[in-house]
Amino acid sequence: MTKDDLTRKRRKYAYISAAVLLPVIAVLSYLASAPVDLTGHKARIESFLSSRVEGAVSFDTISIKFLPSPDIRLTNLRASGAEGEILSARSLRLRAALLPFLSGKTVLKDVEAEGMAVFVKRYPNGDLNIRRFFRIEEVKKEKGKEIRVEREAKGEVRERKLAIMSLRIADGFVRYIDEKPPVAASFEFSSINASSYDTGQGVVYRAVAALNGSPVSISGIEKDGVVKWAGTVKGLPLSIADPYFAKDGVSLFGDGDIFFSYDSALVNPINAIVSAKDLKVSHPKLASPLVMPSASARVE
Repeated sequence: MTKDDLTRKRRKYAYISAAVLLPVIAVLSYLASAPVDLTGHKARIESFLSSRVEGAVSFDTISIKFLPSPDIRLTNLRASGAEGEILSARSLRLRAALLPFLSGKTVLKDVEAEGMAVFVKRYPNGDLNIRRFFRIEEVKKEKGKEIRVEREAKGEVRERKLAIMSLRIADGFVRYIDEKPPVAASFEFSSINASSYDTGQGVVYRAVAALNGSPVSISGIEKDGVVKWAGTVKGLPLSIADPYFAKDGVSLFGDGDIFFSYDSALVNPINAIVSAKDLKVSHPKLASPLVMPSASARVE
């Protein structure tokens, strides 16, 4: 066999191999990038998720894609604790970064939630139902990143690191019950549309919502472990603060605008300016309510 014959033979084998392998690779790539419906295994998945929290997790459907990066989608997600439903969402999408995922780390490139509803309660001792549900013992800071130390029911302690690069919430709702004041206070945030993303120079976030019907807007940034944000609330009924003054019998009437800010690098991180109009204050020791056309106060 001449050298030219050998070359032609090698080329022939190469063409045959390519003809066989390319379709196989194409099929495997399609299967890896096409959504895989895992709803048939939902019972086992729900059981696994429920074992990670102090309650139960359920959903209607779940699917996953593996390429170009792991992409999980759930519909009608529900999470319930001892006192009922804590979290729900019409749809939830989680897209993880592939390389960290393969190395056992959780870096979520995108989190998208539609119709998410969250119920938060603060108990008289200051604890939160969310912390109990997720079995969170404490939060530590390490190199500007938050590390949650989780204690399992068996008493095991382990650290989890979770990074979210982009977050989008559409049509969200949060109900917050505060049982710490003398009389329980209730707040409802509705029509929440929020987003956050990592610019490479810090994580920028913004949100708009309605607090008990009053418009709220918030924007901020987290950079080098320092969190700064500012926001406004327009036309908020001041009676929303009555539960915190119930012990003294104080009642507030009128509407107010609030500008508030937060800077974690400051000794007093929270600052707020409240401007009220048509303010009326009643107190058991006052013969008649105190009336002021306008008033302002600064809170630190």
